[in-house]
Amino acid sequence: MATYKPQIDHIADGAPGYASRVRTPDQQLESNIQYLKSLVDSANLGQALFYRDVAVSASTVVGMPVYWHAANGCFEPALAAVVNDPASGTLRDADSANVVGVVYKKSTSTVADLLVLGVAELDISAVVDGTVTAGRYYLSGAAAGKLVQQRPPVSVPVLHVFSNNKVLVVPAVKDFLNDHVHFQYYLEPVPAGTHVPPSPGGTHTITSPDPTIKGWLPANHSVFNGQAPTGACFGYNLSAHSELNKVWPPIPTEAAHVLVLRPKSGDDPLNGLEVMPEDLVQIDQNGIWWMTDCYDQVPWPTDYTGPYTPPPGCPTMPYMRVILSFLRMTFATDKTVVTSVSSDTKLISVVDCDGKPASVGDLHLQLTLGFMLTDTGVLGHSVVKAFDQSTLQFQSGDVTEGLIPGANISLNSSTVRHLDPSDPSTPLVYQGIVTVAADVDPTGKELPVELFRLDDTRQRFTGVVTYLAFLTSSESSLLAKIHVPPTGIGSSPTVMLRLLLYGDANGTPPALTLKYTRVPRPASPISLPTSWTTGTINVPGVGAIVGGQYFEVESSPITVAAGDTLFVELTRAGNDGYAGELGLIRMGAVL
Repeated sequence: MATYKPQIDHIADGAPGYASRVRTPDQQLESNIQYLKSLVDSANLGQALFYRDVAVSASTVVGMPVYWHAANGCFEPALAAVVNDPASGTLRDADSANVVGVVYKKSTSTVADLLVLGVAELDISAVVDGTVTAGRYYLSGAAAGKLVQQRPPVSVPVLHVFSNNKVLVVPAVKDFLNDHVHFQYYLEPVPAGTHVPPSPGGTHTITSPDPTIKGWLPANHSVFNGQAPTGACFGYNLSAHSELNKVWPPIPTEAAHVLVLRPKSGDDPLNGLEVMPEDLVQIDQNGIWWMTDCYDQVPWPTDYTGPYTPPPGCPTMPYMRVILSFLRMTFATDKTVVTSVSSDTKLISVVDCDGKPASVGDLHLQLTLGFMLTDTGVLGHSVVKAFDQSTLQFQSGDVTEGLIPGANISLNSSTVRHLDPSDPSTPLVYQGIVTVAADVDPTGKELPVELFRLDDTRQRFTGVVTYLAFLTSSESSLLAKIHVPPTGIGSSPTVMLRLLLYGDANGTPPALTLKYTRVPRPASPISLPTSWTTGTINVPGVGAIVGGQYFEVESSPITVAAGDTLFVELTRAGNDGYAGELGLIRMGAVL
């Protein structure tokens, strides 16, 4: 928009006649003329009212609804909202909801003309999401400075759009917080369960309560989540009355009223209706509560035993009525406002600021994952392993279900069960953190023997079996080497030689001399041993044999240590009275 210049810069005498200088006064006059014309056009013969050259925030644009921000000293984008007034303890419209007008034109980023009332041509596309269509526009409660056609909970009408960008600006001046809607519902005057009429002076009770039907339930029923006030005897089953439950609670609750009409007592069935005392019922955000169970003081006929059907024909018989009337503020009845929250799963509980169950007011949602755990003894090797944040899905995979020990293996764990829990004859399964141990008894374990040296000992072959022969007429010997394992041999280990011998002549087998020496596993450099130790092996002890027979003998134990290298020597002296050769088929070392 052109700006008005109160003084024209005329050309002084003697000034140079440059084109740019000569046309300056004409341009300033033209600008003033355009400015005056825009004022006339905008006035449009008195159809609109403007507030000229006012300070606005830099974020404002043409078409934007604005309010006066006193602290900043300028007009800023408006926003539909309510705030709590600490002085009165009530809600009031926020300052940002008090729309003064809309931005019509901007001279600079912080100076604008406001259209405050009336009809004018104005493009509001910059403050409307989507296409601008004819109709009423409200101040947005979600984005400051925006206009919406859907009526928000906090309703502030700003303008009406006609065709050809014509708008009628009439900011709301009435207090939208006082708008309200009236409701009236007939409550079911029956117990939601079994009722046996008490004797005069007794009390009314409801047995076998059914929360799926309309009517009254015991106040301590689980459907009320412990929200009944102190002293309440019965509560109306709002959860089964879907139409009423959708608009509950009244706002404010003080605006709700229950009228109970019942047939008058007496012999005449047409005696009319009477009103029950109002103090028998109490209403709060959580429900409708009946405060007594005394005889003939309940919200259903005293003699009620089941569904009541009025008799046909005339005259019409009076029957019991329970009428609920209340109002709700308009801003709190809109579908975009959450009026109550409840949960249909145990995983999520709705509580108030004190952690008590609630459905209205300031609420917190609590997630209890413990309810997802049912049976901890479920069998199966496919388990949940991870949660995919992108797809919001759990991922599963295989794990080891358990271990069953095999031969010479022992297992130990904190969880042990049978493969089939119902059949104790099935193998045991070890689960959790399992310790595995090999049941290896070093006693009886045979170590391999490596032949190292032969002295006058011959290799013979019977045609089927080979053996090493100790000669008859001269001394013969052999030297063998045995490696003792470095681990797993138990404490105080010993080695015993086991010989499989063969005699090719009749008679008692000759004696063999056993000598041995240990080469310990060194922790640091040490000298080799230089002497032998004599052992015992009683070959003649087997008694007389027939030539061609074989037999087994064992030596006395030889003390060793883990990691030893054991050298053993077997010697036959010769000329020992046995006429044949003594053959060694096999030699082993038993640990």
